[in-house]
Amino acid sequence: MVEKDHLDSHQLRQTRALKQAILDSLPAHIAVIDKQGIIVIVNGPWKRFAEENGVPWVESVCVGADYVAVCKRAAEVADPLAKEALEGIQSVLQGQLESFSLEYPCHSPDQNRWFLMTVVDPHYNALGAIISHINITERKYWEETLLQSEKKFTTIFQNVPALLGITVLADGALVEVNDTFLRVTGYERDEVIGRTTVELGIWDNPDDRKTVLEILSRQGSVHDLEFRFRTKNGDLLIGLISVELIELKGEKHILTMLKDITERKRMEENIQELNQELATHAKKLEALNLGLSAFNYTVSHDLKTPLNRMILRVQMIEQLYGDQLNEECKKDLHAIFDGVMQMNDLITTLMDFSNCTCTDLQRENIDLSLIAREVAGDLSLSEAGRNVQFDIATGVMVNCDPKLARIVLVNLLGNAWKYTSNQEQVIIEFGVRDIEGSSFCFVRDNGPGFDESEAEKLFIPFHRLPGTEEHKGHGIGLATVERIVARHGGRVWAESPPGNGAVFYFSFE
Repeated sequence: MVEKDHLDSHQLRQTRALKQAILDSLPAHIAVIDKQGIIVIVNGPWKRFAEENGVPWVESVCVGADYVAVCKRAAEVADPLAKEALEGIQSVLQGQLESFSLEYPCHSPDQNRWFLMTVVDPHYNALGAIISHINITERKYWEETLLQSEKKFTTIFQNVPALLGITVLADGALVEVNDTFLRVTGYERDEVIGRTTVELGIWDNPDDRKTVLEILSRQGSVHDLEFRFRTKNGDLLIGLISVELIELKGEKHILTMLKDITERKRMEENIQELNQELATHAKKLEALNLGLSAFNYTVSHDLKTPLNRMILRVQMIEQLYGDQLNEECKKDLHAIFDGVMQMNDLITTLMDFSNCTCTDLQRENIDLSLIAREVAGDLSLSEAGRNVQFDIATGVMVNCDPKLARIVLVNLLGNAWKYTSNQEQVIIEFGVRDIEGSSFCFVRDNGPGFDESEAEKLFIPFHRLPGTEEHKGHGIGLATVERIVARHGGRVWAESPPGNGAVFYFSFE
């Protein structure tokens, strides 16, 4: 029993020594820390780097040292990259990240150097993270030179995110695959080495491999051919395969790179389906627009024509027989006339509301100030007795449809005019203001304003806020404004600071 324990102890020491020798043989500076950030293992390159570069705190980066504390001190005095490295290590230790990597400069007096720090969670209870620092100076500046180096090629080979495999040209047996290959296909390394991809069932159609070899034979290389493959559990994998001939130890091999585009293909299929749906919706929308045009024609001809006739009849009756009618009949006649005019006005408003969303935009650069002054002039003539001061900013240039822009100002300035009718002194402003780096036009008045909790309802068709019943209108004007602005790709919203009237902001892009 004692002898067995002695053998076990000897084997354990040998195993540890072997592991340490393996670590020491690696080019990276490697340290393993526990959950508290204490260094438990370092390799030779790690120690030599500290010694050769005159690190003043060599003892602070050896076994038993608190590496996280060292990083904290460095973050306090070094550049922002040190702080980023510290946060990455802490994130891995706390289980927030599986891994973290950071490229950073570490220049010596006689050489500019770059390193890649990688922090990986080993998924082992006793350990917190494996930290490695790899010198990537040559890779940064001479990628092609690195590829020609077998040792450097191995490092890159294992870290490339695409599936990589090396096979013997003669029989197709796999001699090496990278970690991405194993992760994506679901195989273990010992399940694939020495076997062919056809034996493993990786090719969805085994004849595809023959096609690749034929192209390779004719052209000497293959680039980004799309084929279908299968993982270990039978899942479909769509990839772009590229193949190059390489020579290892005097024997021809094939280096194969497979870029997994399965998700991209699914997205392309989804996009194609969406495009088909959009085309269908476009046809439906076109049909609806045709129906809307027919509806507008019906409204303008079949509905407004009899209303116009009624207006003419009422006017004729008043002209021909007005002196023969008693006061009650005259009131009824006027009520009929007013009702018909109101109906005619409502139909016109509905047609404008419909047309503002289906007519083609005719954008051009216009002086919105000029249109605002024209609308203000029309309003002043409509009620010449009112005391209203218009403050119109000059030179407000915008790119929009002039006809639709006029409708916007007619509604906004018209609303300001209408809802300030009970004010003795009225000021209505039009101008432009910079908000968060963008220019927005505005219309402001000093009227009673509105309850800002109801602001979102202002732009709902046919919806009128409480307290506005005394003012004429159909509740469609602001909805028309919102649709016109939306068609231009702009924004519109309203604010009403207490005691400061109402202000409407809008833009056409």
